[in-house]
Amino acid sequence: MLALLAERASHGYELIKALDERSNGYYAPSPGMVYPALTYLEEIGHASVEVQGAKKLYSITAAGLTHLEGQRANVDALLEQLAYIAKRMEQMRHAMGGGAAATTRPISMRRRPSAVRGRGRHAAGEPEVRAARRSLKSALIEKSARPSAEQRRIAEILERAAAEIRGDSAAK
Repeated sequence: MLALLAERASHGYELIKALDERSNGYYAPSPGMVYPALTYLEEIGHASVEVQGAKKLYSITAAGLTHLEGQRANVDALLEQLAYIAKRMEQMRHAMGGGAAATTRPISMRRRPSAVRGRGRHAAGEPEVRAARRSLKSALIEKSARPSAEQRRIAEILERAAAEIRGDSAAK
């Protein structure tokens, strides 16, 4: 959080959004995590707060900058990990057939169909379908860093499966 505040003063919601964007939708901390952390940073003198109506604008202090620089290697490693996760999320969306339209916004910011809203993105369907979907997702994650020949083999399998699910006669 200090690294984000060092980039620019922010409201709590903006910090949540920034982490969501940096991880490409993989990690969006809850307000219940962010606001107590900001309060703690303020209490120990690493952040200051400016009340703007009903909102609070948090800024890093000189003490916060000193602490941040002392932790720079850890912070950089964490930010690199978020960038890596964002890249892997993009690869997974592409592997799952999301295409460009599905990757324009992080998952957590996309609107879900009303039939599944509030029950999780993949809650629709029978238990067997949900279990199979989880199994497929797990297998794709396990194989996502394989060589391109293996990636092409996986893509062919997925295309055949999709065609068979749709009932295309060419898949049979």
